[in-house]
Amino acid sequence: MRKLITYLKPYTLIIALALFMMAIELTVELAQPLLIARMIDEDRRWRT
Repeated sequence: MRKLITYLKPYTLIIALALFMMAIELTVELAQPLLIARMIDEDRRWRT
């Protein structure tokens, strides 16, 4: 494990950025069904 960390040390900023982007992507994926449901509900309100 220690050897792996020494190899990855120059890439810590890139790794941190990748993890941050993965967290954002996960949040957007989880929010997508809620946003689509809200859009459908709003459309129904306008049509009635």
